[in-house]
Amino acid sequence: MKLLVLGGVDHNVSDKEFRLLKNLDPSEIHVLMMAGASRDVRRWAQENNVPVELVPIVWHEYKDRAVLTAIHKTFQDVDGVVLLPGGNNYDLTEEFEKPLYDWS
Repeated sequence: MKLLVLGGVDHNVSDKEFRLLKNLDPSEIHVLMMAGASRDVRRWAQENNVPVELVPIVWHEYKDRAVLTAIHKTFQDVDGVVLLPGGNNYDLTEEFEKPLYDWS
């Protein structure tokens, strides 16, 4: 399963969250090109031989909507979304019709 993992830039991913992520057995991880949770998940994926797709955020073009735009562009490429604490998760439950794992 290809997963988009979202979380806050100030969130440090816990061992429990890593175990939950491992239990989902992802075939590929998509993360935003940001610090915090994205950095932690990217490192975890690399250490566990899970391919990582970095999702660029085009600040100069989308300004305040840059993160949300990057998330929406990634929806079609993934099978599910994991929400970690600290992110502005934009009430994705109504916008996304694939599995949503809300650990926030």
